[in-house]
Amino acid sequence: MKTSANVLEFEALRQLLGRYISSPLGRRELEKIAPHADGARLADDLAEAGEAVEYLRAATRPQPAARGAAIRIDFSGLPDVEPAVHKLRIEGASLDPKEIFDLFLLLDRAADAKSLLTATAERFPRLGRRAQTIGDFRTLLKDLEGKILPDGTVADHASVALGRLRRDIERQKKAIQESLERFLRAHREEGVLQEEFVTIRNERFVVPIIAGSGASWMA
Repeated sequence: MKTSANVLEFEALRQLLGRYISSPLGRRELEKIAPHADGARLADDLAEAGEAVEYLRAATRPQPAARGAAIRIDFSGLPDVEPAVHKLRIEGASLDPKEIFDLFLLLDRAADAKSLLTATAERFPRLGRRAQTIGDFRTLLKDLEGKILPDGTVADHASVALGRLRRDIERQKKAIQESLERFLRAHREEGVLQEEFVTIRNERFVVPIIAGSGASWMA
């Protein structure tokens, strides 16, 4: 039995569009699209798609630097935040720093898209209305800007207490290392140790090999 999807070769078209979608979020949205027979909705969908095509064309042409200029929206490199969002729905659950950073990256891109499309609403009214459905996260993003680094670590300046704690830890590590080196220097002079340098490996102090033992100490 032939359906509209078969006649339109819809799955082939979906696969063709999928070649231009790089993010997991975009691919999931593509999977949700299905043919329908609502005439009014079809007209709106086609009109919005037409605006989007014209916006992309305008964004690739030279334009004067002025408000309302079509600027290409960057969707590349968007992380898959769906697992993190599902986790937030669980009472008492928390996100690790990398998950938080990915969420902020997505919100930042969303804020950019909202700003760019809103600025062109006079030329592209349907895209402008679409932009109004995007939340405004600028205040949140400004408050947390730079506090979580791309590798998922929390920056020292994320809070006064955290910065002070990390400085205290570094001072204590340096004091321990200097104390160990003084101890080793004294024993090297007695011919017990081959060298007097202390290194830190994986947050552990590594002291040099004891003469004749073939082993090193780790603390």
